[in-house]
Amino acid sequence: MILQPDDSSKLGAHWKGPFHVIRRCEGNNYELQVNGRRAMLHINSLRKFHEVEAEAAPAETVNVIVSDDFDPRTEALGETADSAPQQGAGQLKFANSCRPNNARQLRG
Repeated sequence: MILQPDDSSKLGAHWKGPFHVIRRCEGNNYELQVNGRRAMLHINSLRKFHEVEAEAAPAETVNVIVSDDFDPRTEALGETADSAPQQGAGQLKFANSCRPNNARQLRG
């Protein structure tokens, strides 16, 4: 697989391939057969291709409901949303690095 720049973004890149490796060269470079031509690429832009086995079981699909008021910590403790202690703005503690003006804004 070859890491090539993405046309839609200057900073993006995606993997293409697989391509046939012709030979290993000096300085961690490899010569590959890419779309009917030979290309010399450094190992940093290459990744080994692994074929997916046909016998492998398909991935299981799981439905997930995401909610803003869900707290996984309360579920892990066996508490319900009604029995879990609620934190009010008065119970918030701020680190010494928080400026007093910012702390007042956060408290509301």
